[in-house]
Amino acid sequence: MIQMKKKIIKRSLSPEQLDSLLLRLSRGERIILSPQSQIQLSKQKYENLPEVVERKKKEKKEKDLAEFRMNAKLIAE
Repeated sequence: MIQMKKKIIKRSLSPEQLDSLLLRLSRGERIILSPQSQIQLSKQKYENLPEVVERKKKEKKEKDLAEFRMNAKLIAE
């Protein structure tokens, strides 16, 4: 089972930005993003999913091991 780690991100917002953010959130409004920004944001979120990170680590480990075995085989000959 993969345990998720919570990340605490501290952002420094000016008082005007903070007021704007709180006002938008209190009204229940969503942020307006271009389609390209939406795609980029969803790709970033996907890449940071715990399952994806674990799969990439596993694939890299298997690749490194295969390379190590191939090098060892060449040296042994």
